[in-house]
Amino acid sequence: MMKELSKTGYSLAVIQAIALRMAFACWLLFTTFPILAQEHSVSLHLNHVSLLEAINEIKRQSNLNLMYSDEDVKSVTDITVNVDNVTPEVALTACLSGTNLVAQKQNGVFVIHLRKKEKKIKLTGKVMDSKDGSPLAGATVFIMKNDKRTVGTAATLDGDFSLEVPADTKEVVASYIGYKNKSVKVVANKPLQIFLEENSNSLNEVVVNGYSSVKRTSFTGNAVTVTKDDLLKVSTRNMIDVLQVYDPSLRIAVNNEMGSDPNSLPEFYIRGRSGVGVMELDKDAVSQSALSNNPNTPIFIMDGFEVSVSKVYDFDPNRIERITILKDAAATAIYGSRAANGVIVIETKAPVAGRVQVSYNFTGALTVPDLSDYDLMNAREKLEAERLSGYYDNDSYDFSLQAEYQKKMNNILKGVDTDWLSKPLRDQFNHTHSLYIEGGSKDLRFGLDLKYDNQNGVMKQSFRNRVGAGFYIDYRIKNLQIRNQVSYDVVNAKNSPYGTFSEYTKKSPYVRYKDEDGNFLKSLEFGENSDAGKNPLYEAALKNFDKNGYTDLTNNLSVNWYIREDLYVKGQFALTKRDAHSKVFYDPDLHIIAAAHEQIACR
Repeated sequence: MMKELSKTGYSLAVIQAIALRMAFACWLLFTTFPILAQEHSVSLHLNHVSLLEAINEIKRQSNLNLMYSDEDVKSVTDITVNVDNVTPEVALTACLSGTNLVAQKQNGVFVIHLRKKEKKIKLTGKVMDSKDGSPLAGATVFIMKNDKRTVGTAATLDGDFSLEVPADTKEVVASYIGYKNKSVKVVANKPLQIFLEENSNSLNEVVVNGYSSVKRTSFTGNAVTVTKDDLLKVSTRNMIDVLQVYDPSLRIAVNNEMGSDPNSLPEFYIRGRSGVGVMELDKDAVSQSALSNNPNTPIFIMDGFEVSVSKVYDFDPNRIERITILKDAAATAIYGSRAANGVIVIETKAPVAGRVQVSYNFTGALTVPDLSDYDLMNAREKLEAERLSGYYDNDSYDFSLQAEYQKKMNNILKGVDTDWLSKPLRDQFNHTHSLYIEGGSKDLRFGLDLKYDNQNGVMKQSFRNRVGAGFYIDYRIKNLQIRNQVSYDVVNAKNSPYGTFSEYTKKSPYVRYKDEDGNFLKSLEFGENSDAGKNPLYEAALKNFDKNGYTDLTNNLSVNWYIREDLYVKGQFALTKRDAHSKVFYDPDLHIIAAAHEQIACR
């Protein structure tokens, strides 16, 4: 029987066998390709290992060629990395992330070496007005990187600045309120002279002095204007803390005794002090929440009406349009002798005509006490320091000091090591809510605002809560404008029953504050002065309280009659009802303890 032959001379069976083998080879190639591709993938799950261990693990899973210095690699001992099915290069980069090492590929070998330190140069110069060459104190000089401000500084009173920047910096930017921003090229080893031009838009700006609005170009006095956006860039809590950032002549006096108490108002002044402040003259006779008798305090004018310091302190910053600080003879000429310490004019946001608009603002802040400056000894170290100082040495036959030393040592052996600084403190999350509704037509506009502000102090159980509502109406008919603003505010505050923080700084760590049953001791075992034996934690557990607050109802009415474009008559009427309350209660047990301490002191 004859076999069938193909045109090439091969039998069909041979051709089928060759085709079958080629198909099997193709199948084998495509099925083994993923295996070959995954042959060098790396998966790392390492926690707190040395860099050398991480490198060895990468080598074990791949054939990556590495070159490094043992001295550089051994110094890195805390590596945590979690990656799955990545290339060896990616795994190596993940291991070096956050270290001072970097890997570079050279001729197929990855070389690990130290990162090069960024070289920096120091720039100096002066920022001046382009017209008269006068220095611009407080002007900001900074560099831009990826459309963001990175390094910056502020000019001194003489307009001088000093700034350390990377060596590859090409230019710096200078800015000042009311002036155009200007970019200047950096010249090595040469002081920069930056001249800023006045912004053309600022020519139409006005200075609000509380009675009228005057063009800035026509105003001969010294005034600093701060807008709402400028305020919120620095702080959203209250405006008093922010103003000193924008005006170097306004300063807030630091009072370490009051600390971060939410119920204490800061003492501040403009252009120096004209007299001794009440905080220094008589601290106990003046409430912490009222500084109206302070001879250094400027006056506050809000929408043409004078308001108290506490009103400004509790006011919602989101309702402010701008603030103008008047601090020279021009302010005195308008307001008389009461403006000797300066005038701060506040202009609130007026309703905008049109459709009804609703605005809601929420501000959250975490308040944490900072005890990093207190580097104190523990109980054993404190007792040993007392012994080495000779405190317990006595040449007489009085062994009371030795007995006191043994009592303190027994407390230490029992595990007593009291961290007194942390006892009265806490971490708090404070939040502020404000709701504003506005609308109306061209002739009749209205505004309604609601606010709630919760401010808890770092001292336990201290707080200051504010709740307020306000209604604003602006009616205009021909040349007559009538504005009426009604506000109602309720403020409730409570001082901490834990006393002052300074009491806890005087306590020693080997002193017990609880007995064996876990109850607070009425008196402490050891004390170096008359009140050191008091246990402030026991006193805080009593029913003492110190509460205060006020309710304020204000109705401000103003009428403006515009006779001509450059002449108008203004009338104002203000009605304010303020009810302040203060409640202080001392538990009877507190007086018994105080009497016992007095008897001990007399002995």
